[in-house]
Amino acid sequence: MHSFRFLMTTEVYFGEGVVSRVGQEASHLGKRALLVTGKQSSRRSGALGTVMDSLEQAGLTVEVFDQVEENPSAGTVERGGEIARKMGCEVVVALGGGSPMDAAKGVAVLAGLGGRIEDFLGSGKINAPVLPLVALPTTAGTGSEVTPFAVITDPQDGMKKSMVSRHIFPRVALLDPQLTVSMTPAITANTGIDALSHALEGFTSTKAQPISDALALEAIALINRHLPRAVASAEDLQARSQVLYASMLAGMVIAQTGTTLLHGMGYAPTTKYGIPHGLSNGVLMPQVMAFNGSEDEERYAHLAVALGQREDTASAVEFAVEAVKRLRDEVKMPVCLRDLQVKEADLREFARETMQHTRNLANNARQVSLDQVLQIYEESF
Repeated sequence: MHSFRFLMTTEVYFGEGVVSRVGQEASHLGKRALLVTGKQSSRRSGALGTVMDSLEQAGLTVEVFDQVEENPSAGTVERGGEIARKMGCEVVVALGGGSPMDAAKGVAVLAGLGGRIEDFLGSGKINAPVLPLVALPTTAGTGSEVTPFAVITDPQDGMKKSMVSRHIFPRVALLDPQLTVSMTPAITANTGIDALSHALEGFTSTKAQPISDALALEAIALINRHLPRAVASAEDLQARSQVLYASMLAGMVIAQTGTTLLHGMGYAPTTKYGIPHGLSNGVLMPQVMAFNGSEDEERYAHLAVALGQREDTASAVEFAVEAVKRLRDEVKMPVCLRDLQVKEADLREFARETMQHTRNLANNARQVSLDQVLQIYEESF
């Protein structure tokens, strides 16, 4: 067994009703909290009121920053950071899907260290502790509550760029499946497939290691088994609990391994057309798997088993790809880029943009050229 390192600094509470702990947990970290969330969904679902009540009952002074859009921009994060500084914020509370959690991480950085968000994009740019963060996911997909990443959209070029630092792991994550009940079937499917992409990419990453492998295979099996039920019934808390748990496991995986070619390719359709991140990944996933599969058929045999297929190394890639297509059909996802109104003329620019995501490409087990990326886009069109 080769040597490895595993880092996870987040304290996790999981289960129905753990949202009620948010005031208690945040009060251990500070007395003035900025609650970062999206523009509508948490207020509409009642989650915002529940969290506010808990924070205020614990004696915290709370301000709400509810201007986070999907794929948060640098400007949004900087506005949140300015509000946090002016109020003397001591703890940041993130409520929502991946976008509010990523934005909250950026706010915690700017409020704690000053500067502009562009100063911290990339890896190794955050060299001191930031404001502590408490994360409450309301979707089951990004796993951002247990990762050291935040993805921010740069308005200069429209590209998604990442902050990477152990300092932006949330201090506490509260995973309550009841917070995910308000997700529509489409959002449940898109975020669940995003979690699947994290586990699949982590398992095949050049940085894969024994602990992340075990977590990835468990996450894949759980998503394969329970995501169709969660999509079919919002009130199926057992299925929603399993998918939320799997999403967290997959987040723990990519915290160690990073993501690969699939995420690198998935960003461009999202930023250009506003396509949900998980949906973009889901359309591209079978073709990327087929491209990468020849690199390690034995590893794909394990993937196929986790996806409910029989073990057969000779046909492992085919079995794994077909299982993903079946799951995608079960949750009623579109299967090609043209169904998402993507224009074929944009594919070459997408490929050029993908080649700039060097961190993702470095984690990919198979080296890829511009022409090969373009071919995968064309096969997905």
